Order: sequence, then C-alpha cells, then structure tokens
Amino acid sequence: MGDGRGVIRNFERQSQTGLTLVELLITLAVAAVVLTLGAPSLATLLKDSGLRQHAVSLHSAVIRGRTEALSRASFVTLCAATQDLNSCRTSGGDWSDGWLLFVDQGTPLQYDEGDTLLLVQGGDSQISVTADSGLGVALSFSAKGFAQSPSGTTAGRLIVCDDRRTSSKSRSVTINRLGNSVFSKTVSDAATACG
Repeated sequence: MGDGRGVIRNFERQSQTGLTLVELLITLAVAAVVLTLGAPSLATLLKDSGLRQHAVSLHSAVIRGRTEALSRASFVTLCAATQDLNSCRTSGGDWSDGWLLFVDQGTPLQYDEGDTLLLVQGGDSQISVTADSGLGVALSFSAKGFAQSPSGTTAGRLIVCDDRRTSSKSRSVTINRLGNSVFSKTVSDAATACG
C-alpha cells in the first residue's frame, strides 16, 4: 500500500486549461468595443462598394452598346427601363429602375417586337441613376458608333448616387457624340444632379 503521495503527485502534474469567467468577460467586452467602433466603417465600405459596382455596370453597358453597334453594323439602344424591366421609359431622366440594351430594329429608341435583347440590368433601391437633360431616357449608337439621344443631342451624362449625394460619393458616365464614354469617380454638382 502506498502512503497516498502518488495521488497527490498526479494531481500536481495536471495543469488547468481554459479561461476563467473573468477572463472570458473581459475578452467579450474588448470584442464588443472593437465591433462597435468598426461597424460604421463596414457600413460605409459596403455603401461605397454598391455605388461603385452599379456605376461600373452602367459604364460597361454603354461600352458594350457601342461595341455591339460597331460589330453588328446596326443601331443598338441603351434605355432606361420601366419598373417591370420589359420596356423603355418614354419620358423623364430616371434610370433608377434599371436599363435595357438591345439591337434596335423596330421603333427607334423603344424595345419592341423584332428587337434583339442583349442585356437587362435591374436597379438598386439604395441607388439613384439620373440622366441629365441632354440624354433623357435613351441612348442609341449608330452602325458607325456615333451616339444620339431622343432629344437629338449628341452628348450626355448619367449620374449615379446614393443617399449621401456628395461629390466624392457619386459617379458619372459621360458619353460624347462620337460614342466614347468617360467614367468619373466624382460629380462636382452632385447636390443638384442626383435628382
């Protein structure tokens, strides 16, 4: 028989692992402070990303429209879509519901029977897209790549904004009469241009 010292020795060799309740509460408090400070930054990052993605998508549609017109030697139209994304708007300058890109073989500047649909892009409820008065509701590219709007103007701008409506938090796509487009990361007149 033993004197019981073996049992004591085995107990001393075992080390404790894990956290005490106090250590766990301190860790949770520090994590809560870090998350509280980081949450507004994350929200801003997500808003910036959504705005940028929507503006880039619009610019890509403009570029694709001109490219398709040149390659098909045909008129191609980019228009502001109605809310159901089945037709083009007929007035105003609001592109917020989305846009349609199609080979325009029927009624000019309107998506109808006989047209070939190339792209449908829905809107984002958090983002507004507005055309300046020169552009309106549609932009058509000729077989030679020249751009024209329903009003007969040959240049225009599409402004993409969110609820912040500041020059640094707005984007624009400007299209000239040759059909070339320029993407801008700032809109100097965002307070009034964002509609």
